Amino acid sequence: MAAVLAPCGTPAAYRRHKRKGEPVDEACRVAARQAEADRRREASGNGEGNGAVVQLRPSAAPAAASTESRELARKRLVAQLERLERAMDKVIESEPMQIVTLSKRHSEVLAELLALDAPGPSTPGPAGEVDPFEGLFGAGGTARRAAATPRT
Repeated sequence: MAAVLAPCGTPAAYRRHKRKGEPVDEACRVAARQAEADRRREASGNGEGNGAVVQLRPSAAPAAASTESRELARKRLVAQLERLERAMDKVIESEPMQIVTLSKRHSEVLAELLALDAPGPSTPGPAGEVDPFEGLFGAGGTARRAAATPRT
């Protein structure tokens, strides 16, 4: 007696279609994709997918930011800097190794604050990009320093 074939829309039917060289219908393709996703989710150890996904936040000061948003960002960064300094004072005696992490974050927040206060470029580039070398070179593309004296 012949074995009962799995109906279309199952991973087994998808494998059968592939094995026999038959065209795979959409229901079988979706079922196989879902089964593969489930298998990977189980292999990762948790039921909600990989927990290593990190949401990146935008840079501290976009070029076209309004004055209010810059002021709000500045206030938040100053408050965060103050909290970090208080935490560093408390942690230095109890957990000296934590001071490294707090110090690094303190430096990052300070750099963001300085970048926020720095005057931005007057106009963005051709594709809306900000030129990182605008502070070094003038509008003519030459360096803003005196030429070296010639040797004689």
